[in-house]
Amino acid sequence: MARLRLSDRLKLPLAVRMAKKLPKEKREAFFGLRTRSLSPVVLFPASWPSTRRLVRSFPFSYRSGRTTRVWAQGRFVSVVEGGIGAPSTEITVNLVCKAGAKVVLRIDFCGALSPEIGVGDIFVARAAKSFDQVSRHYSENELIEADKRLVDLFNSVVEPIARQQDVAVHTGTICTVDLFFAQTEQMLREWSRFGEAVDMETSAVFAICQSFGVSSVAAMVVTDNKLAGQHPYSGETESLRRILSGYQVLTEATRLALPGLFALASRGTKAQNPTAPAK
Repeated sequence: MARLRLSDRLKLPLAVRMAKKLPKEKREAFFGLRTRSLSPVVLFPASWPSTRRLVRSFPFSYRSGRTTRVWAQGRFVSVVEGGIGAPSTEITVNLVCKAGAKVVLRIDFCGALSPEIGVGDIFVARAAKSFDQVSRHYSENELIEADKRLVDLFNSVVEPIARQQDVAVHTGTICTVDLFFAQTEQMLREWSRFGEAVDMETSAVFAICQSFGVSSVAAMVVTDNKLAGQHPYSGETESLRRILSGYQVLTEATRLALPGLFALASRGTKAQNPTAPAK
């Protein structure tokens, strides 16, 4: 057997001793997230660029295992990077819920399916239509709703800020799919029958959170509208400027919404229509 590094030999006994004192779900969260410290409100970006920009928008932060703790409104808030796509999301949301999260705010990027939504706009998902292979194992519903209280709370905060910055805010249904580069015009038009935006994570976030009785909502910046000829990674200066402006509005709204999110978490929020994971 290969020899362990000195740091691992020192940490392993402590990790095992700590894990033995935890119930099964907490133990899974401890080893998966590598932290015992998770706030009741979790900010949940999917990608590293989104995580980095979100963390930098707060005055102070520090790493705790696979999570980052940021200082906001007089308390620490956990930021957990979920990974791109429903399968990565399935693993991380399970760990977050088992670690004790009460409210999960997905904050990241999405594409538009409606001609009324442009690059740099903000989209708040009140529901997610499942076209992925994960959500069906956690919910019998193909249309999975966010917690309405969280949708109303976030909109009440983001809309005034967005108006000041000339950024449009839309609320509607997002379609969650399992592919990005292989999307075709026919697929996009089919999905547009069910929702105004498209991403690869939100339905899984909603479904898994509901199965644990955890409240969730998703707010995203639009990076493209392929049906309108606005493609991702175009490199156009104006598109990049609008995306960055939209994300700045989104992070400011997130900071200001945190007291309300913590208030809901402290009252023992329970997601609407919770369903148990399929066996």
